[in-house]
Amino acid sequence: TDEGDYLIDQPILIESYAVVDDIKDEQKLSELRGFALHMGREANQDCVMLVIGHVRFYVEDFRAA
Repeated sequence: TDEGDYLIDQPILIESYAVVDDIKDEQKLSELRGFALHMGREANQDCVMLVIGHVRFYVEDFRAA
C-alpha cells in the first residue's frame, strides 16, 4: 500500500486477445474503455490494467467521462 503495508489478496487475471484491426478501431477501443470503467467500479478495484502490445495502461479513475 502507499503506507508501506503488504496487501494480501487473491488476484484474478482476465485475458482477452484481439486482432490488430480491432485495436486500431476507435469504436472498439471506446467499448474496451467502457468495460474497464465498469469492471473497476463494480468490482471495487483500485486499478484496472490493460496491456496493448508491450504497453501497459492503468485505469484508476472509474468515473464515466
